[in-house]
Amino acid sequence: MTECSFCAFVLDPIFKLFDATMNFNKEIFVGKLDIILKSDEKEKKGKELCKIVMKKFLPASDALLEMIVIHFNTVTCICSEISC
Repeated sequence: MTECSFCAFVLDPIFKLFDATMNFNKEIFVGKLDIILKSDEKEKKGKELCKIVMKKFLPASDALLEMIVIHFNTVTCICSEISC
């Protein structure tokens, strides 16, 4: 059975990273993804470590800003065509 692209390229990496941080498997997020942790962040475990790693791996503020810019530009073009 084939897996959809969204699951293969988006959800699976997020789940693997979540699993690695909860089990404190540093090899995945430090070695492969080049996520650098500060000395005080290295001491954290469980959910606290997971929050820190996820924020560095997938910064929501940057993603939200990018979506706003892309969609605002599209809406502006559409409005100018129909003279809003």
